[in-house]
Amino acid sequence: MSKAVWLCAGLAGGVLLTLGVQSVLRVGEDMNTTRAPVRDETADLRAENERLREEAAKVAKLQEERLELNRRLEEALQAAEAAPRGEPPPPAPEAPSAPPTDDEIMKGVETFGASLGAIIQGGGGQARKDLRDLIARAGEHGVELLVAKFEDDATDIQMRAVLAHALAQSGSPEAVATLKGILADPEAGMLEMRLASHGLAFSDAEGIDDALLATAHKATDTGARANAAFGLARRKHPEGVGLYAKATDEAMANRDPAALQYLSGFFLLGDEGLPPMRERLLTYTEPQAVLTLIEILKMKGDKGAIGNLRKLAADEGRPESTRKAAEGALKVLEAAK
Repeated sequence: MSKAVWLCAGLAGGVLLTLGVQSVLRVGEDMNTTRAPVRDETADLRAENERLREEAAKVAKLQEERLELNRRLEEALQAAEAAPRGEPPPPAPEAPSAPPTDDEIMKGVETFGASLGAIIQGGGGQARKDLRDLIARAGEHGVELLVAKFEDDATDIQMRAVLAHALAQSGSPEAVATLKGILADPEAGMLEMRLASHGLAFSDAEGIDDALLATAHKATDTGARANAAFGLARRKHPEGVGLYAKATDEAMANRDPAALQYLSGFFLLGDEGLPPMRERLLTYTEPQAVLTLIEILKMKGDKGAIGNLRKLAADEGRPESTRKAAEGALKVLEAAK
């Protein structure tokens, strides 16, 4: 039952009580007014009636005040519902994460190193991103730690190679500048030159072409020149492929154990690496080198090599194993649509 109903009921009760009292008063007036008990009873009833009327008035006033408060509250709620809603408050910013510890940084470098093969073959995108995020969190200290580990002769050669690539792929200009500084240092050792040039060769960092070009032309170490030239070729520099072929030829002539690795590098250069390999089918005489070229061209499905492969297969001055490998490649390439 609503408050208004209760109010009406209270008021009605007061009215009925008043009417009843008035009726009694009229009856009393008709009776003998000289009787003292009747007069006393009438006075009491009048006093009670007055008290009840005052109480009813108070109740009515309280009910009116409550109804007014309810009305105002309802209006306020309706106004709030109709008001345009603003944009929700922005979420509280996340607390900055603590920088990684030295152990966490080196663990991240080791994880990156596990993907180095994929990176060299043109993949490993997630590994590069994770490393860059790590170095960004570590800040300047992270770069300094990697440089210190790379320059420490006590660090094993495999880890130093990973560190060179980590510095090159870190996204840090300071890290890349360290590797460029090694290439420009005439006092740098052969190992540092090879590692730094190999790391930069697979980097997409800006502003390293000049350092690679100077190394490819002037470095005394063939390996450093080959790495730098490969990096130029990978970056589509006009001198890249020619300089890389020249360094590979030099390593082959000197029977450098790394010569076959340089030769395999043409595989990673896409179509631009095919012409030099076709040419060297006939100019190289070292059997393992020629077999390597045959396999790469066959894997590439290079029909442009068919002419030189025929010459090679027909050359009786070549080892039988070389001629048979050339014939096998011809069958694959000529059968391909």
